[in-house]
Parts: sequence; C-alpha cells; structure tokens
Amino acid sequence: GTSVLIYPEGATSGDGMIDRFHTGAFALAIANHVPILPLATSGTRAVWRPGSNAIHAQAVRIVIGAPIPTEGMTARDAITLRDAVRGWMVEAYEECRGSS
Repeated sequence: GTSVLIYPEGATSGDGMIDRFHTGAFALAIANHVPILPLATSGTRAVWRPGSNAIHAQAVRIVIGAPIPTEGMTARDAITLRDAVRGWMVEAYEECRGSS
C-alpha cells in the first residue's frame, strides 16, 4: 500500500537528457507484482541545480503516463519493460520540452 519513487537512471544526467536506465527498479516491480506509473518532467534542473543544495522557484512540467501492469511478467521481462518505459519517457520528455 506504499508508493515508492525510483529514478531508474540512478543519478542526475550531466547534460539534462535522459540517460540509460538501470534494470533494478523494473525487476523490483515485477517481483512484487506492482504497476509502474511513469512520469516525465521538464524544468527541474532550474529548480534544483546539479551540485547545489538550494532550491529555486521555477515552472516545472510533468507528464504522467498510464500505469503499466507487471502481472504475469517474470525476471526475464525486466529488460524489455525497462526499455519500453524509457522509450515512453523519452517521448514524453520531448513533449514536455516542446510545450515550454
């Protein structure tokens, strides 16, 4: 009954673009039979700049995708799931950036 937020890149990218995803979050979702709710954001680098502890007021855009069920998936599906979610996020991120 608890929501968990995981950043599948593992760190903030140096150039602000979506980097490669690690598989762990997807394996965890599959193992626990919980859906993934993908989110894409744009503008967060201006709010919390890499290497800074200060947070600044700025506009942020968020695109929320449809939940992706993991029922019936096995550990072997983690890479396919990871790549599908990353593909969605890249498209959604471009949508966020294009609407600024």
